[in-house]
Amino acid sequence: MNEKTIEELFTEATRSVDDAYVARERAQRDRGAAALPHLREEAAHAADPFVRFMAKTLGAWIAGEEGADNDAATALLDSLPARFAPTPVREPKPTTTEQDLTHLYAGRLTRYLALRLVKEPAWPRWRREAALRYLIRHPDPACLPALARWAGDPARTDLDRPFIDYALDAIRAKDSQAVTDALAEETRFQQSQEGTKR
Repeated sequence: MNEKTIEELFTEATRSVDDAYVARERAQRDRGAAALPHLREEAAHAADPFVRFMAKTLGAWIAGEEGADNDAATALLDSLPARFAPTPVREPKPTTTEQDLTHLYAGRLTRYLALRLVKEPAWPRWRREAALRYLIRHPDPACLPALARWAGDPARTDLDRPFIDYALDAIRAKDSQAVTDALAEETRFQQSQEGTKR
């Protein structure tokens, strides 16, 4: 059986979510520096603003700029449900989880969490809310393509909607034009996709 190319893995990652996405992301990260040229190409030229964001985020992870923090945060978040299951609370509290992430990583997880919010829609509510609270506390205009994709997704629950609005508002307070531009670019991209489906 032939090993998939970096290009194939990246294309599959753009089309997958949850465990399927994480497996394809991991396969790209396992390729190390060999994946970087294609990720740089996608980051510079992909038509989809979220795909450009995804390529930049994975490229930074692979290049080591954010990798250790992202890996450690993943391990922490994955370990929390088992730690809380035998307690009366039963699951982690989003506010405490966000505070722990901030204490441990300051604002260094913004792109990782924004990417995973979009690509792992099956995250339990506590994890989604903790990630969104983190993005509100650490407003990062670099995350706008992910937040715009999230905001435009009609499948998002009414419980999530206020948090995404707060995250956008937090960035808007720093750079209102960047939010306007990101939402407009996402709308144009989605409209272009509707045109190709006809």
